[in-house]
Amino acid sequence: MLYPYILLTHLFCAIFFIGYLFVDIFILGTIKRKNFDFDKKLFDSYRC
Repeated sequence: MLYPYILLTHLFCAIFFIGYLFVDIFILGTIKRKNFDFDKKLFDSYRC
């Protein structure tokens, strides 16, 4: 009875993980290639 819930949780975790990899590699990778100081600008904007 508990097994389908575990499978569903595993599926959601896998989807989240693949989505994280996609964003990190493709979207943030292209932004970082175009803007060399992207990380510095991103973290400096949080400072007041």
